[in-house]
Amino acid sequence: MTYFIAAPLLYKEVVLNNLASFFLGVDDDLHPHHDDDCEELISRQTRLCHSVVRKDGTPYKCCRHYIDPTAARFTKAKPGIFHKQQLLQLVEGVHLVYSSADLHLFSGIRLENYLQEDGTLDKRIFEDVDLGRHLNVPECIKSRQLYHPLPNLKRLTIGSWLAHRTNVNEVVKSDALFRRGLPALEVCQQFERLLAKSLYQFTPPLVCHYPCDGFLRQYPAQPGGISVNIIHEAEVDTYAQYLVLGASNFVHFDAISVHALPQRWFEHEIGMVAWNMVETVNRWYKLSPERRFIGYTQIYFVLHRSRFEEYHDKTDEEEKEDTEIIEGLTERLKDALADLDTLPEDWDDDIWDMEWEECEPPCPACCPEWTDNDVYEIYLNSPPPSIFIAPSSTP
Repeated sequence: MTYFIAAPLLYKEVVLNNLASFFLGVDDDLHPHHDDDCEELISRQTRLCHSVVRKDGTPYKCCRHYIDPTAARFTKAKPGIFHKQQLLQLVEGVHLVYSSADLHLFSGIRLENYLQEDGTLDKRIFEDVDLGRHLNVPECIKSRQLYHPLPNLKRLTIGSWLAHRTNVNEVVKSDALFRRGLPALEVCQQFERLLAKSLYQFTPPLVCHYPCDGFLRQYPAQPGGISVNIIHEAEVDTYAQYLVLGASNFVHFDAISVHALPQRWFEHEIGMVAWNMVETVNRWYKLSPERRFIGYTQIYFVLHRSRFEEYHDKTDEEEKEDTEIIEGLTERLKDALADLDTLPEDWDDDIWDMEWEECEPPCPACCPEWTDNDVYEIYLNSPPPSIFIAPSSTP
């Protein structure tokens, strides 16, 4: 009875740092599919789906293994428990964080040893780095035999408990560990991008990012299924790593310090803002076939005010000054972009815009009660690009 009460509650909002345990129910090695009776294999993970039944005593239809519904062990009704697939259908939100085991992710190996002559990373690194908890996902999900394992997933929060102000981010220090030489740092970043792309991709309508180190900066790496991506506590030199291709990206420059207003340091570092955005878009253009989602990508720079500044108390003259500030910063960013000689050939300034924080409600991924807010209705009611863009064979 305790399990029946607790399981649905625990799976409504999942805090996740181990994909193997999340999808398999146990942290175990994967076995290949077997067309014949797979019960001959001695494995907790393989036998898991054979040992549970519904409340009425009937077996679950498992897409991974063959089950004979006429088997004698299913003829007598017995109290059932929640099958893993049934629990996954209850998930509405996922909070993705690092595991404490990630502190020892590299186990002392030198990443530069895996850099090949053509500048790419040798996939052997996946064999030498302990990645089982991140990559052990059932084959039925990898191969899309179970196409919607999380049909009710609405929001994904990344690094929400790993923000730099909480000092928990010491769990993953992949950049700092390899700052001794620039080649090692480049390999580290390349490995993070590769790992982020290799993980199972949670692509709900709403995603939000908080500052964090490691591969979660590059996650999720699969475009097309996300409508809104919100970046909290953005910094001018790192915000672009959290942008999601094909989504409406809201980049929040928050007033973390009362002495450093976002509009001031945003204006001072506006060249860095422009350069990082262009570098990211150029990287998107190199992707195939994902680059077709660029036309569906929007970037909104959201400037926060001082924590002591109340927008509702402003006079008409002060509101006019605020409008002029945004217009001035917009023009300066346009000029900074025009000065760059690395712009894509078909660059379109319509890809980005700028606004004050009151133009946007609280993050609907962090605050589920805002999910149905009218401001986000235009994004959430529109199907993601993956729905209406046919797969392309263009290289």
